[in-house]
Amino acid sequence: MHVLKCTAGDTVEIFPVVSSGSRPLSSIQVFLKEKERQLLQDTLNKEVMRHIIILQRWFRACLMRSHFLQKRDATLIIQVQLMVKNTVHLKKILNLFIKSIRQ
Repeated sequence: MHVLKCTAGDTVEIFPVVSSGSRPLSSIQVFLKEKERQLLQDTLNKEVMRHIIILQRWFRACLMRSHFLQKRDATLIIQVQLMVKNTVHLKKILNLFIKSIRQ
């Protein structure tokens, strides 16, 4: 018989399991008290939730990056259009100014 220390401070006994057939079902089976079983279940649930949160944060970051890049591209397009419009407008004003000087 082996004794395994548990994080709850209590000991857990480990017994080998032998099936009625020729091979054992598993090499060991752990019998836990309800308190230790609940502690392990809670730890498992916390770890699963931690992984879910990590995946959600990663996906949200990718989504935010994608939205940022779309907005940046749209902003650049608008700025270029305004620059072209302003350039055309400045050329017209310059032409009017040159015409007024020549007269």
